[in-house]
Amino acid sequence: MQDTAKVMEMAGYWAAHSIWSVCDGETLIPLVGYLDADDNCCMERLAMGPVAALVQGERKLGSLEANQQGAVLIKEGGIGAGGGGEKNPCLVLDVRFAASPHCKLQYVLPYRSGHHELGFAVHNPVLAECQGFDAEQVEILGQFFFKGLAAHTQGSAIWHSHYQPQVDLQGDPAGPFTLEELQLLRRAPLLLYVLLRAQGGEIPTLFRLTELLATVGRYLNPLLTRLVNQPAADCAAQARAMFVRQVDALGELRVIRQVAEASLPAAESRGFAQALLALAGDLAEGAEQAVLIQLETALGLSDT
Repeated sequence: MQDTAKVMEMAGYWAAHSIWSVCDGETLIPLVGYLDADDNCCMERLAMGPVAALVQGERKLGSLEANQQGAVLIKEGGIGAGGGGEKNPCLVLDVRFAASPHCKLQYVLPYRSGHHELGFAVHNPVLAECQGFDAEQVEILGQFFFKGLAAHTQGSAIWHSHYQPQVDLQGDPAGPFTLEELQLLRRAPLLLYVLLRAQGGEIPTLFRLTELLATVGRYLNPLLTRLVNQPAADCAAQARAMFVRQVDALGELRVIRQVAEASLPAAESRGFAQALLALAGDLAEGAEQAVLIQLETALGLSDT
């Protein structure tokens, strides 16, 4: 874990460097940051065409040398969609570990361009993919990420002076929520899965859940579609973490309902709840009817 933590600290350092690079409205040239065997950080810019840079970056992540403890590939990306359909900018960080080649993390770091009328802003990083770590380990590694970010003088200064906790996604149905609330809302489909797994009847599979989420548009709910289409951590890893921690799925779904009701018009929050109930019904198949009744009550739909 110590080597992994050092790699995350290095990733945070180069994330801060990248924040510094884009704060004036410039586009980031993709880069690969490394941590060598002597705990020294170095960086290589991939100054080539965008497709070639991504191919080269992925190749470098997948072929770490013997004297390298780990690497991070940082590139530009887009998240959500503004009122005109344009993506909101973000930095995408892919982290790999030489000591644990099966493990990987991806973070999305949203920001507001320096060319925006409101000026530059940077927001909380969001875990987009996780493989090989449980929830507790991810939380610890996140602390080392911010330790590395703080070590970059210029980047950390920009972070502290331009940090805003909530992404400004104009026209995005998820816009009324804070990032913390969005992360909770994104858990809803997996919470449905955990709830149904704990009940009697036919046990739903993760494959069935991912199959339904791949066609989430069928539920005709913009918020659910947006949440599912946002980057999310690996379903299997999240589900395992939920089972290990024995989460109160029904209780969390009640909180999700309260968050939606507090931030959305009544018709929209109810529509979101109905979409979740419909998803649960498709996922449940042979599950006990009683659990769907409990879910209906938790989502505030028992009067329909």
